[in-house]
Amino acid sequence: MKTLTYIAGIASVLSFTLSLAGCDQSVAVPLATKVADAAIEEAPEQAPEIEVARIEEVEDTAFDPASAPHHFATTGFRRGRTYRTVYVDLEPYTGEPSGEWVTYDFDEVTRDIAYRDLPAESEISAAVRLLLGEVGAGRLLGSRWSTLEAVGILYTVHNRMTTTIGDVEVPVAPTWPGCGEGYTWGSCVNKEQYLGTGTSRALRPTKVTEAATLTAATDKAVAAWWMQKNGLVKDFTGGATNFVHRCGGKAYGKTTYNCDGVGRDYPGANGVTGPVLFKRINGYHRKGYFTHTPVKAIDYTSAKGATPAPGEWMDYLAKPHFLVPAGDQG
Repeated sequence: MKTLTYIAGIASVLSFTLSLAGCDQSVAVPLATKVADAAIEEAPEQAPEIEVARIEEVEDTAFDPASAPHHFATTGFRRGRTYRTVYVDLEPYTGEPSGEWVTYDFDEVTRDIAYRDLPAESEISAAVRLLLGEVGAGRLLGSRWSTLEAVGILYTVHNRMTTTIGDVEVPVAPTWPGCGEGYTWGSCVNKEQYLGTGTSRALRPTKVTEAATLTAATDKAVAAWWMQKNGLVKDFTGGATNFVHRCGGKAYGKTTYNCDGVGRDYPGANGVTGPVLFKRINGYHRKGYFTHTPVKAIDYTSAKGATPAPGEWMDYLAKPHFLVPAGDQG
């Protein structure tokens, strides 16, 4: 017997039961389903055509991805919208065959919006836009550790929302403000804190990113969001509320001051293929701001189309090089 398996961050196809208009219908959910002629209240006469991105046949194992839980990260289905179903593969983290399916509204998270409307966006839309803006579609698909990088960035938002995360033993330190009073997920990822959310990559992704690249990167961003939101991958950042990307190429690991064309340009520096450092609060400066220290780092390593091995992420996180030297205040 053969099964369909998930390959390299792209979901396969799952059959499940969806209740429409009070009538249970077994439908095959494709990677992308265009809802054009039927509103959610109307049961489809037949299953839509199935679009399969990339699958391979393997011999049966004890775990069948088709039996994994299926969740809907959307409040409903609307006419004319594109919905995608992705398989959130947890085996690279847990070391055991496991995962979950998530269906989301692709149009919701990639449509054009104005920056002023970001605070009103849903959590999934704001999260995807944050990752497209800060990590970028190319890096999400090109780095072997990009899912960990994405999960870590999302945890910085989670930690900013936790008012106790900034508690430091400094008498003059004020209460950590978190994301501010009356915050939303979208307001917390404002461009003053996360520069990428003010870019076209986040606000108008379909205008600046090639369609196939955007689709694959968005799938990966949604998977990372689902992992972080549900604690499927634990916070490995040590409570970080901040992060910074370093130089890549011949200047790998050097501060961005060396590679961004502003300061001491380093020959062979690359601004998009360096590691990311996660920082947590470690004090309060007398001039009136919280100070941070790097605690975790994620490398940039070319993916080269490789499928993550079982337990690979956990093994990577456990390596000594993952800890940033105490004297490196990056």
